[in-house]
Amino acid sequence: MKMIIDIDEDRYDKNYLLVKNGMGDDVHRAVANGTPIPDNATNGDVITEILKSSNDMHSTRYIGLAQEDTIYIEVGSNWWNSPYQKGGKE
Repeated sequence: MKMIIDIDEDRYDKNYLLVKNGMGDDVHRAVANGTPIPDNATNGDVITEILKSSNDMHSTRYIGLAQEDTIYIEVGSNWWNSPYQKGGKE
């Protein structure tokens, strides 16, 4: 299962050091092995990171994204390049 959690950067760094030094439990290791999403990420950055694939520009107007011949989505470049909003508007 993949999960996105919001964790403060300082807490993430402390957790990472704990695991790096051979301490912590399964939850600490899961968080330390997670993929941080920067505060200024776009929707495209997040989708690419979640699916671990690269975007493939099919035209100047739309962007297609495929993963292992099983998933294909097509979205407008305006949405793809818009800032990612964690959990909607706050």
